[in-house]
Amino acid sequence: MKIFIRFLFLVVFTLNISLLAQYEADVVEISNPVKNIVVNQNPPLPVYNPSVTVLYDNGPLVTHPGLGYNGADGSALQTLLGLNTYGFGNQYLNGYRMADDFEIPSQLWRIDSIVFFTYQTNAVIDSSTTTGIYLQIWNGPPNDPTRTVVWGDLTTNRLVNTYWSGIYRTRDVDSLSYIRPIMANVADIGGTFFAADTYWIDWTTHGTLASGPWAPPISILGQTVTGNAMQYTTAWADALDTGLGTQQGMPFIIYGTITTSVEPKEILPTNYSLEQNYPNPFNPSTTIRFSIPNQSDVSIKVFNTLGQEVADLVNKNLNAGNHEIKFNAQNLVSGMYIYKMQSVDIDGKLFEQSKKMLLLK
Repeated sequence: MKIFIRFLFLVVFTLNISLLAQYEADVVEISNPVKNIVVNQNPPLPVYNPSVTVLYDNGPLVTHPGLGYNGADGSALQTLLGLNTYGFGNQYLNGYRMADDFEIPSQLWRIDSIVFFTYQTNAVIDSSTTTGIYLQIWNGPPNDPTRTVVWGDLTTNRLVNTYWSGIYRTRDVDSLSYIRPIMANVADIGGTFFAADTYWIDWTTHGTLASGPWAPPISILGQTVTGNAMQYTTAWADALDTGLGTQQGMPFIIYGTITTSVEPKEILPTNYSLEQNYPNPFNPSTTIRFSIPNQSDVSIKVFNTLGQEVADLVNKNLNAGNHEIKFNAQNLVSGMYIYKMQSVDIDGKLFEQSKKMLLLK
């Protein structure tokens, strides 16, 4: 009986660990599913507006251009250097996520789409098995409790396109393997504006096959450290190769445009704020502006100096962004009033702020 329990524990433990990263030894060959490949056909554009350009490329995948199966590109796991991880677990159903950073140096970026890369073992190139991408963007490392999500969530499927990238994930000693075709998965960012800062993308992928989706790391010949990505399983941890313990980066490409000016309300805020009303003093109407970096339940109420509520201006769920509300006090007497904002985001984080305003008739 003890032997059976030990065996059962070993099976469950091994199954759980195997979801975190796909190892070099985890190889299951199948009969060739590929017929009449035409390599590097023009894939669908990963953006909507043909004027958009590549704003940022986080790192290469291809190590052997044109030297993969049937002339495709190869992304080789360099086992001769001691590397052991084909890809990191990025399974939506298991709650496994990847995160990596990008920096906007000084310009204002309008981001239309981001292309991520995953594979599922034994997939075929003419029919992607990717069915969902869920992502959010932080204003700093996601394991830093002082940072917040400034765009997106992990419940909305942002996938708008998926296709074979023309790359196979292989080993350096088996460059003609074809069982891991890497798919390019396009996520819609909706033309959102981001100001200069360092951001972290946090994403997870859903697919239809049993193996994966797996996120292949940045691959550069001769290099064993390729970035500073993190993986979330039950907590955030560095994305380390299981052979050498060296940290890896994640490839992704950001598409959009660079601009020098935009209406302030279009810029995605990074912090909660309640602005002073304008004009102030006022008679009889004024404007109150406020910002929320995350989708939140927002309440804004007006009180007199006795603490009595005299107006309920906002009481609903709002998307991240810069907002404003008009307040008409034609039915109130002159005097000092206090307006108070309360917001609760999807993680339960509470923000409260109050300001005074003066009505003079």
